[in-house]
Amino acid sequence: MVFKRQELTSELQGRDNAIVSFVQNYLDLFSSIPKHVAINYPNVEAIPEVVLNLSNNERLDKAIRARAKALYEDSNFNARFAERAQVLKKRTTIVSSLAAPFFWILSIIISSLVILPFGHTIHTNAPWLELILIFMTIIVNIWSLVITKRFVWKMLSN
Repeated sequence: MVFKRQELTSELQGRDNAIVSFVQNYLDLFSSIPKHVAINYPNVEAIPEVVLNLSNNERLDKAIRARAKALYEDSNFNARFAERAQVLKKRTTIVSSLAAPFFWILSIIISSLVILPFGHTIHTNAPWLELILIFMTIIVNIWSLVITKRFVWKMLSN
């Protein structure tokens, strides 16, 4: 899953670079000002707002404003952001879907470490408690693996 997340992050960065390049090429024909505005925004999600502001900026040349407005309304421009949003949603889904199984596995590990100093006492005085704790650990780990496996197959099928 870590590799899938890294793959999606890499794909997201590629899409971000493509969007910035697309904006630069689209606006570069008229002025270097819009080009630098697009480059200076590391948050690609802000680019549509920047382009909209350029199209409404009365201080800019009319041709530059018209070009920025055409870019803002361009279906290619909007499609690139829709594709980027899909990749971002997949990446977010990976983290949120695996949170519960990892939480339970981590809780079992921490609980085991907390109970460890009392292991000898539990083993000698209450062997039934030891069996219950072992059984609970196995059940929670199996449940976590089933949830994780189901999620892995879902992600790989997409």
